[in-house]
Amino acid sequence: MARLTAHFTEEELGGATAPVAVRANLATLARDLLEPLRVVLGVPLVVNSGGSTRRGYRTPAQNAAVGGTDTSQHLDGTASDFTPQGLSLYEAAQRIDAAEQTGRMPPYGQLIYYPYTTGHIHVSLPTRGKRGEKLVKLGGETGGYAKFDLGTFQGWFRKC
Repeated sequence: MARLTAHFTEEELGGATAPVAVRANLATLARDLLEPLRVVLGVPLVVNSGGSTRRGYRTPAQNAAVGGTDTSQHLDGTASDFTPQGLSLYEAAQRIDAAEQTGRMPPYGQLIYYPYTTGHIHVSLPTRGKRGEKLVKLGGETGGYAKFDLGTFQGWFRKC
């Protein structure tokens, strides 16, 4: 089991059997995003991309099984879903917002909160033109996305 950073292993992120290029991306993801996010949030992060597999990388079959798109960054190891242990999504959003305001948040492509599913957070490296896009996955039949702003969602998000 190869250790990528102090708190993340290649196996944990799904890289044990991934292609070489994907393993390199996972190492960058762990070093540049997941490890700094762990510091920002102050708690361990449980990587859970693809449901119970607890991985960052998804094979095409795993990606299809969880309803991922063909362009998902999980397929190339540049995105991960995680749950911060011991924090609500609202508390995590507060800490991330504070870190962004003080310049302690690492650069990311997308950060998406999923309060209506498993209560996880999606984060990706800024490799596909998206930089600092923060969204929330909406519930209901439309299930679309909205731009996330802590102030706008404060009252609603506390319930999650």
